[in-house]
Amino acid sequence: MHSKPIELPMYFKNPITSFPNLPSNYITGSLGSFTGNFSGEKLNGQNYFSWSQSVKMFLEGRHQFSFLTGETIRPPSGDALERLWKEEDSLIWSILINSTKPQIGKPLLYAAIIKNLWDTTQTLYSKRQNASRLYTLRKQVHNCK
Repeated sequence: MHSKPIELPMYFKNPITSFPNLPSNYITGSLGSFTGNFSGEKLNGQNYFSWSQSVKMFLEGRHQFSFLTGETIRPPSGDALERLWKEEDSLIWSILINSTKPQIGKPLLYAAIIKNLWDTTQTLYSKRQNASRLYTLRKQVHNCK
């Protein structure tokens, strides 16, 4: 008995690669032309929110943001997609490191996975920006009295 092949939904097809059934977040080579600072500013410790939004928009436009959220997980060792996952993960890692000031990016090189890197930047720098903004707002309110 021959079974009919399963037709995958459109979002599992990727016209950019030669793998017709590859999940859409594996757009091999889609980031290959990236060279340098895509957001116009590097993460400097004070601009986390604008930086993170730039990263999010850039990667969502390439179906890659799920690597940072942990939705795209590493395939099992030996899986046909493992090599592609490593390539995409490395490209995204490079984007994040290259979009930070050296004093911020260098320590992040040692995160175990890209999701950890993303979470660490959020933990370290979103609170700092919140405190800075809160101080500015309090100062403005005080000056209005």
